[in-house]
Amino acid sequence: MRKFKALMGFILMVSVLLIGTVMAIPTLTVTVQKAAMGEGTINPPAQNASVNLIPTADGQSLDSVDVKFDQDLEAGAVVYAYAYDSNGTLLDSGSTTLQANVAAGNPINVDMPNDPALIDVAKIQVIVFGPQL
Repeated sequence: MRKFKALMGFILMVSVLLIGTVMAIPTLTVTVQKAAMGEGTINPPAQNASVNLIPTADGQSLDSVDVKFDQDLEAGAVVYAYAYDSNGTLLDSGSTTLQANVAAGNPINVDMPNDPALIDVAKIQVIVFGPQL
């Protein structure tokens, strides 16, 4: 239990909200939260992010998302992406564990295994967990 609590102290979260239509340039609002447990505060690994929707070959469904952060991310970090409809219902989710360091501005692809219809996707939430210490 103590290890779990310590690990929770290192969780770094970035929420990325995507509002817009499929063909329009999305408007993004990024909310960064600091996580703390015990002594001191852990700063999030990135302050800003951008999200690009990657459609399936037929252009009708969401295949994956590419996320670019403003700061480098270390190997071992996990990037989660969640796709929601306009009612807040979860449509799909996926995650990627970084096998190597990723430089700022380089895309991190997160697969959406259920390929929800693009027309239904109203919001993308991205959460980053820093590497386990």
